[in-house]
Amino acid sequence: MRSRAAVRRALALAPDAERLALAAPLADLAGAGPLSPGEVGETFVRYLFDREAGAILATSDARARWLDGPLFVWVGPGNAAPLDDDIAALVAGPLLAKRGAIAPPAIAERFAPRADAAIAVALAALPPEARPRAFEQLAADLGPEPELLALSLVQCGRALAWSPELCDTPAGERVVRALIALLDPARPRPLLELVARVLGPLARGGGATAERIRAAAIAGMDRPASSLVDAIAAIARPQPGRDELAAACAYLTGRSAPLAPEAFALHRALV
Repeated sequence: MRSRAAVRRALALAPDAERLALAAPLADLAGAGPLSPGEVGETFVRYLFDREAGAILATSDARARWLDGPLFVWVGPGNAAPLDDDIAALVAGPLLAKRGAIAPPAIAERFAPRADAAIAVALAALPPEARPRAFEQLAADLGPEPELLALSLVQCGRALAWSPELCDTPAGERVVRALIALLDPARPRPLLELVARVLGPLARGGGATAERIRAAAIAGMDRPASSLVDAIAAIARPQPGRDELAAACAYLTGRSAPLAPEAFALHRALV
């Protein structure tokens, strides 16, 4: 990968939560200069856990040359950002996996706007035997205003997508059930969209968890009607909460589609 187009292509070909194989080549590209690998890691960590969600500043000639590389796009004079926040997470996330646990400073700032992917990659970088305990600790902290914001649930859902084997743990099952419960017309559209994005990769897998998520998504697209006439009339009658839920569930169903042609045809038949 030596151009922005090549980086974008690599990200596009690797769906969300299936990009761990890109961690090494992206780290090599980011650390090739003019900044040292240590400074690169620190810069990405600050970017990911910045509660103000600011850009990366070109505070020196070396940083300006680095930010002019294929991993970044300029967003203003002397301000740049990664082409995708997953780039920063894939480079910095493994640095946050320390001695069988996620680094305490990362846990303390885990609800920063761009932290979800970094936490997910850090969890995936832990030894397999350490992941269930680390995930249980993440799930136990419900975060601020959990009934309204569901920050912890959404983050834990992304972590499950990057470490799908944890879906079979007690904490993983609780998180999946709670995320499915958020597919409710009473929930605001931004939250519905976040939940759909999180559940999509989980629904693309196999097993009971994927089937349960796909069934919930298909149910969320249905409009109950007592007759064919009522069903036709409902199409033209706006139902704000129900329509937003149906849109989120349609997106979820699309994200869960398998890539193999035969499997995709069977999946399409479901909807």
